[in-house]
Amino acid sequence: MKFNFFLVVLFVLSVFASSAQEKDSLVLVHYYQQDKGMMLKWLPVNFSTFAKGFEKGYNIYRADVKKTADGGEVLSDFLKLNAEPLKQIGLETLKEKITTDTSLKSAYLFIAGAQDIINPPVQTSPLSAVEQSSGQGFVALMSAFVTIQSNAVAEAIGHFWLDKSYIPTEKYVYRIELVANPKIVTNIIVFPFQKTANEKIMGLSADLEKGAIALSWYKNNNKNFPYFNIYRSENPNKNFVKLNKLPFTGIFGDARSENETTTFIDSFPEYNKMYYYKVVGINAFEAEGIPSDVVAIESKYLLQGRPKITKTFTVNDSDILIEWNVYPEDLPYIKGYTIKRANRGAGVYKTLTPKMLPAKDLKYTDVSKKQNSNYYVVCAYGQAGDSICSLLYSHLLDDSIPPSVPKFVYGICDTLGIVTLKWNKPPEEDVLGYRLFKTYDKSFEPRRILPGHIKDTFYVDTISLKEPYNQIYYTIAAIDNRANPSAPSDFFIVKIPDNKPPSNGFLKKFEVSKQGIHLFWANSSVYDLKKMHLLRKKTEDVVYDTIFTTEGEQLKITEFLDTLTRSNTTYDYTLVTEDESGLYSEHATTITAKQYKKETIASVKGVQAFVSRENRMIKLVWEYPSHATGFKIYRSANNEPLQTYQFAEGSTREFFDKRIKPNTTYTYMIVAELQGGYTSLSGEKVTVVY
Repeated sequence: MKFNFFLVVLFVLSVFASSAQEKDSLVLVHYYQQDKGMMLKWLPVNFSTFAKGFEKGYNIYRADVKKTADGGEVLSDFLKLNAEPLKQIGLETLKEKITTDTSLKSAYLFIAGAQDIINPPVQTSPLSAVEQSSGQGFVALMSAFVTIQSNAVAEAIGHFWLDKSYIPTEKYVYRIELVANPKIVTNIIVFPFQKTANEKIMGLSADLEKGAIALSWYKNNNKNFPYFNIYRSENPNKNFVKLNKLPFTGIFGDARSENETTTFIDSFPEYNKMYYYKVVGINAFEAEGIPSDVVAIESKYLLQGRPKITKTFTVNDSDILIEWNVYPEDLPYIKGYTIKRANRGAGVYKTLTPKMLPAKDLKYTDVSKKQNSNYYVVCAYGQAGDSICSLLYSHLLDDSIPPSVPKFVYGICDTLGIVTLKWNKPPEEDVLGYRLFKTYDKSFEPRRILPGHIKDTFYVDTISLKEPYNQIYYTIAAIDNRANPSAPSDFFIVKIPDNKPPSNGFLKKFEVSKQGIHLFWANSSVYDLKKMHLLRKKTEDVVYDTIFTTEGEQLKITEFLDTLTRSNTTYDYTLVTEDESGLYSEHATTITAKQYKKETIASVKGVQAFVSRENRMIKLVWEYPSHATGFKIYRSANNEPLQTYQFAEGSTREFFDKRIKPNTTYTYMIVAELQGGYTSLSGEKVTVVY
């Protein structure tokens, strides 16, 4: 059963953009899935409608459409399907659900933000009123996106209903009603289900880039798919693995983008291997369409840097010897070189080598007839069929000796984006000046800063600090009175000051036990993250103390058991992020926890694991002499961090794990839970290969 979900979203977006005073109404969409039933979602068209539904909820009704004896149709009375109004789940309940379904985090964040907008503080200025109005529009807009994001999220915010009693052969009318205003209703007719062909992603192609493969496919025939899944395999017929953890929204994530294609970049694992890709569309009810045709591409190495002509010499008065070097990592993948020459820099270049020079050759003597002014280019050719050429290099036979390469003395960038550069003057007397170049990415050709030459041995440049880079590359060449340029200098790196404090991580939850307070957090997502600091203070104190810091490989650790707490004492915890520039974030939102009476509780002992391949399971047994209310079972696969996996009753001492995969190493640990919310110490770990 098809429905153009993109058009629905665009309709809602257009309503949001046209007027904040649009009449209250709802858009109702549906989708039937044979193994589930009839699924319905609704989208408020403005903030007023959203706020009423958010606070009071919705009612969903269904009426049967029956045939009459004369061939007409009659509509039965509407039957309310929900016992209680459909509205958002409470935040505390959501916290518990997130422990088993992390996809609900977006629902939690949305509901928390919506509550702040619906129940704002008293406005004290016209500016704050404008900000509040802008926030209302944003919340209403985001309600449409989180509704379409997933069924679980839509249900969590009260915008989803699953009708399991739906009969595919019957005709119905569904109605959604605002509880706060029963006059605001929207009806939709659902005809008897007829199986139709699912849509297929068309136009999938793969192109080789440096260290990656770019996939693209047509977007104009995929309007039923707001999201996509991308799969890769080393076999064209099986073992496809999904590459995206979250549904992929397309290029820039903009449903209104005018681009005709959508692009996905995949960094392949290794070179010289054939990879196969396919793309599947996902509709607004998480149902996949038909996979695209499989495309194949071989991952080949593309040359990373251009050859660099280092020297030219006059030989026998008229011949010219050219020497160059290449990036060492490129050398194993170079098939050969060609040499090209022109009489002027912008002139037509003639190839001097009918056949490619061997890859090991890094010099060439030009014995052909030539004029006094000569410009050379060396082109390298890769095994993947790619090529890259050097910057041009001039040689005058009358005075063919270029100046020595200048060397930078220092370069510094201040907090206003002003870069001061200083370099040494070459020993030659005929140096006319210098050509200065810069680039943010040394794999691209650097850009010349001035059209002419610089006479002094210093230069003051200005750059924008808004660019997303933390360093800039400069290179310089000297030029003599005969316009002979030296070889470009090696790239000189100038650090760009980071004056923006990093964004912080956040504390997710805590657990109080008789051993201490166990804290869990999420690290900051900044690209130059250096350290995460966990701070603590007694609630009545003012100053925080750092109790735990992670750095380097330890940044993978995102939990800490604070055992230095005192019984019946309340503590405040927060996080601080430190970046590579030594800047610190503001304190994260504080978590307050009270340490109850501390007591050492014995850990679970005698943990054993038995593999039964016949029954396709792993049996766990353990010993624990004390009474427990339950057992928390942790599991990891292939040396990943341990995570909460299952819970067992306090009376049992065994567990059967049937959700396992062949050729996988599993590690288990069991923690006892006792009355009062206490837990035992982390106990023995057992590892087994299935």
